[in-house]
Formats: sequence, C-alpha cells, structure tokens
Amino acid sequence: MAKKNQVAPAGVVETEAVPMVQTTDANGKSSLQMFCLKSMCIARCCVPIYIYIALCFCLAAIENRNRQPSDDDADFREWDVLDTFYYAIITLTTVGYGDVYPTSQGGRLFCAFVLPMGVMALTITMGTVSEELPKVGKGGEKSIKDLLEELKNVIDEDDDGTVTEEEYLLFCLKREQKVDEETLDILRAQFQALDADGSGELDEDDVVILTEKCNELGL
Repeated sequence: MAKKNQVAPAGVVETEAVPMVQTTDANGKSSLQMFCLKSMCIARCCVPIYIYIALCFCLAAIENRNRQPSDDDADFREWDVLDTFYYAIITLTTVGYGDVYPTSQGGRLFCAFVLPMGVMALTITMGTVSEELPKVGKGGEKSIKDLLEELKNVIDEDDDGTVTEEEYLLFCLKREQKVDEETLDILRAQFQALDADGSGELDEDDVVILTEKCNELGL
C-alpha cells in the first residue's frame, strides 16, 4: 500500500507538468497556421515567376533542337531540367553567371524576348506579395462561426447591448492594433472641441461659430 504524505528526497523538487501553450495572434490563429497561410499566399503571388520558368523550358527545347553536336563546341551537351531551372533562377535574379546560355540563333532570338519578362515577373511578384501578405489572417478569411464569436465579444464590451457600425469598426481597429484607446481619446477631444454648438455633429454652423470666436480672439 502506498504511503501517504511521502516527502521527496533532499535536492529533488517536485514540479507539476506545465502544458505547452501554443502562441496565437490577435485573430486567434497559431504561429504554425499563420506560417502556412503566408506561405500559401506567397505561392499564389509567384504565378508570374512560374510563367517565366515555363518560358525558360521552352527556350531549352528550342536550344536543344537547333543546336547540333557538330557545332564548334567541345563541351556540347543538351540542356536538362536542372540546367534550365538553374538558368531561369540566375536570369530571374539578374545574376547571370554566364556558364549556361543559348548559342543557337533561334535560342538567342527567343531569349531576347524572354529575359525582360523575367525582370517584370520578379517586380510584379514582389509588389503583389507586399500588397497581399499583410492581408493574411484578416477578417476576409474568417468563417461565419469566427465572426459570430467576434460579435459576442463586441456585444459583451458594449454598454447598451447593441453594436453600431462605428462601434464594430472601432473594435476591429483596436483588435488589429491599428489604433489604441489613447489615440481615440485624443480624437474624441478634438471632435468635442470642433463641435461648437454641442449638437454631436459637425456641420457648417460649427464652422461659423468657431470662425467668429477666432476673429474675436484675433487668431
């Protein structure tokens, strides 16, 4: 029978197992989920690069067809998949080591039109990634269930139990850390200062009243 109130040996500290906590962002997504979503987003944005690589394989086919072993080239060999992919990457990144290049007339002619497309493909891809990547994990990718859970949180934080469009927008902005409460207090104070007639709305009357006060004070 096990003894009760057993004391741990000296030098041994009994600790409880601490469960691992998976880090989540403001939208409730884990780091692994965000990594997968961002990777998929980058892969979708790289379509122009995929097209350029496909064109490089067309270049390899033209080069292998037009370039014959009888050419004055002791190191002649056909472009294989690795050579073609290597050529696509070094030209896409504008490195161009010069160890793989077309030598046939047809290959050079085709290459003259393909190479500028590589620069455009890289530029378009980088611009698209910089535009689309910050959108990953935002509200547009949420399900109805996620939006309902979010709505419950908004209602719980509201005083009267109803949420207007402005209140919902402010909640989303604070959740995305686009704005904080201190900034909102400053903006509210500015609004109250401009609301000269105390109507709760800014209109032409407020402009007239404030203009007259400024004239009186000589501002």
